[in-house]
Amino acid sequence: MSGSKYEKLPASGNYGNNFGPDTMSGLSPPAIEDSLLKEAEAILHGDRKIHWNSLPNSIISKAEASQLSELVNADHPHTQDTMIRQNGVKHVEIFLKMLKMRDDRHLKHFLALIHDFIEGDKDRIRYFLEYMNQEDSVDPTLPLVNLLNVKHPFVQYMAALLIGRFTMLAHYQMPDENKDIFLQWVTQQFRMQSSEYLTSCAVALQYLLRTDTYRVYYIKKFSIKPMIDLLISKKGLQLQYNLLFSLWLLSFNPNVCIKLTDKEHHVIPVLADILKHSTKQKIIRLIVATFRNLLSKPESISEQQKNAVTLIQKKVHLQLSVLKDQDLEDDELTDDTMFVFTQLETTLQDISTFDEYVSEVRSGTLEWSPVHRSEKFWRECAPRLNENRFEIVYLLINYLQESRNDQVLSIAAHDLGQYVRYYPRGKTILEREGAKELIMRLLHSEDSSLRMEALLAIQKMMVHNWEYLGKQTAEAVTK
Repeated sequence: MSGSKYEKLPASGNYGNNFGPDTMSGLSPPAIEDSLLKEAEAILHGDRKIHWNSLPNSIISKAEASQLSELVNADHPHTQDTMIRQNGVKHVEIFLKMLKMRDDRHLKHFLALIHDFIEGDKDRIRYFLEYMNQEDSVDPTLPLVNLLNVKHPFVQYMAALLIGRFTMLAHYQMPDENKDIFLQWVTQQFRMQSSEYLTSCAVALQYLLRTDTYRVYYIKKFSIKPMIDLLISKKGLQLQYNLLFSLWLLSFNPNVCIKLTDKEHHVIPVLADILKHSTKQKIIRLIVATFRNLLSKPESISEQQKNAVTLIQKKVHLQLSVLKDQDLEDDELTDDTMFVFTQLETTLQDISTFDEYVSEVRSGTLEWSPVHRSEKFWRECAPRLNENRFEIVYLLINYLQESRNDQVLSIAAHDLGQYVRYYPRGKTILEREGAKELIMRLLHSEDSSLRMEALLAIQKMMVHNWEYLGKQTAEAVTK
């Protein structure tokens, strides 16, 4: 059958605004630029052909093998098209039977054949649907899901790609059990970060995420942290693009947006860092479009505001200020850029220094911005760390427990010291939560600045006449 290529993604960066909440089927599939499809092409056109008459009768009959052989060996694509129009449903039935085989060589060939069958004409997906209607309770993805446990990598990844492709083209909802198996497999591949076919894995997930119900299911039952970690690992431009594509798709759901920016995932700092260093317009396009969704899709105004403040804290408005003045030759990217920039400029006029500080602490990426050293800030805002049931205090304590970054540890210790200096009653909660003991452990650090911040913070928790003692301690530590 004719070897087909994936269509190119349109230049638009604002696709989702043109589609309903349940599907984005109007979007062209992304290109897969890894070795999976090259290997599939080689399998179909290589020297090692399938001997159809030798296939076991227990799986397909001689007549079925002969029918499939005629289709594969037809001398012209028009002849193949005619055969498929006449017997497409029967071909699907034979395909699904063949997937019950356990010989890796046969499985590789059959999977490549099914892929070529679908990609030769995407309308052929209707034959799968007609077969489903003929056979009660038939799930055409089940034989493919079962192949995710096969040891051969090509078999696993091609099965996954076909699962994603079928669910998208057919608008098909897999049974929850199959969703779990598939999404668990995808998550595990992202976590291992070791396969040459990772790009195909990311694309398979994208196909599912074009439908909103899959977005909700995925974010509800599985962590996207392995995806974020893989994105940070910088394992290639095409993989980076496809992972960003999945995040962009996820950002179309208002509730999923909240998960993307929660304490576990922190996607904004990751995307902001990629935007800062990327020169590829297709990467920039996806990131800016995702930022637009994070500012517009959440139903809560406070959630939108929180995301805007985080973007400002990561200096995205400064990057967009430069981007908006460039000749982008992409109307939708220009529109997205202006939308996000305008929203951030408006937010800048409204937010307080405390809002920026809260956003920074929530992001987990603490930096020595001026606010940490501002006596005026701590004098005015220390009691506000008690807001939302001491949310910021607990976050700083958690960083002392979990972080391995010396700068984060230094700032967390410093800020807790400033908190009790200007709000002495805060010593009670710090003692109760063991903050002093956590800070004391930092006294053994090899980093001298971290030791100094830890010592100063401990003394702020223990003394009242800080103004005099603080100066003496700082002088002693730096000698």
